[in-house]
Amino acid sequence: MKILYPDKIDSVSANVSATNYPATNVQNNSRLKIWKGDEVTTTIVWDTGIVWDTGIEWAMSNNPPIITVTLATGTNTIALFNTNASIVDFAIKDPGGMVLSNTSYTITKTNRNHWISFTALASTHNVLVVFYAPDGSTPECGIIRAGIPYSFDNPEYGLSETITDYSIIKELNNGAPYFIQREVVRRFSGIFHVTRDDEFYIFMYTIMKNNGRAPLAWQITDLANQDWIVFAWYGGEEFDGSHDYLEDSSISFILEERL
Repeated sequence: MKILYPDKIDSVSANVSATNYPATNVQNNSRLKIWKGDEVTTTIVWDTGIVWDTGIEWAMSNNPPIITVTLATGTNTIALFNTNASIVDFAIKDPGGMVLSNTSYTITKTNRNHWISFTALASTHNVLVVFYAPDGSTPECGIIRAGIPYSFDNPEYGLSETITDYSIIKELNNGAPYFIQREVVRRFSGIFHVTRDDEFYIFMYTIMKNNGRAPLAWQITDLANQDWIVFAWYGGEEFDGSHDYLEDSSISFILEERL
């Protein structure tokens, strides 16, 4: 299990954003308050060679939207949530602007999140996330988080995953049901084991006590598929720790995906 805390993003910007969907939306705590790209238009001018002629212009709009994320020193992980992109290109630049690496990732339609680990740099640096949405769609992204994750053991077998439906169902005067479809979120619950006095108090105090109920980027297991990536807050009343052994403890958790 990994948790991105604290966030290490210094700033975000985009080469293009649709009206009312700025790049800074990816830094809020709602997956539904999205950044949305737009067409990037490049103008090409052909010089006709005639003195009085200003040239012939073509407007091309085949450049993809790009979000530039400035990261603090030591950052080695970035997570994307609620993106409709089918492919993202991830480029790391050093402080001088040189591209150090460029990797392409495929994102499935069933899970609109992605967790990317990379080699940390000993200085503030930029990463470029290039979004390619399916044909006819405008690229968008709800949340971006980055940092140096805290790592814990995976939850023990018996991890629970359920669906919470926030749709509204009311009974009309004639007895018929009235239905308004709303968002559906994932909910995870389980138990993981930690050493004491190190990991237990890091989780309980350094992370959860300081962060409170604000949502965080979680990688619930270290399995390769991205289905365990979730932007979630604590879905229960409290985190429950148990000191079952002399030097080891267990922590039960409930996580609910943030709208």
